Amino acid sequence: MKKRLLLALGIFVLIVFVVCAQEATSVRVTYNGAGYAEYIGKAAPGTAEGDLGWQIYKLSYDGSNNVTSRVYANGNYSFIYSWTLRATYDYTK
Repeated sequence: MKKRLLLALGIFVLIVFVVCAQEATSVRVTYNGAGYAEYIGKAAPGTAEGDLGWQIYKLSYDGSNNVTSRVYANGNYSFIYSWTLRATYDYTK
């Protein structure tokens, strides 16, 4: 009985986590000329693309189109950037 209760509680917590995670993020993606994701941004739902509040990173690829790096805007993974200004940030850090 105790094991079933713990299992049910664990499943409930997992479901709540997944639902909350899906509802808590807006995502934007731009693609490079080869069709691979280049810039990826996440923000709270309702955040306009021009507003500050986005976390943005840029992906780099090797010659075989394998991801070689993920670098956050200005080296900072905080939600403080504008999606519309993504190309103006530094992604070398």
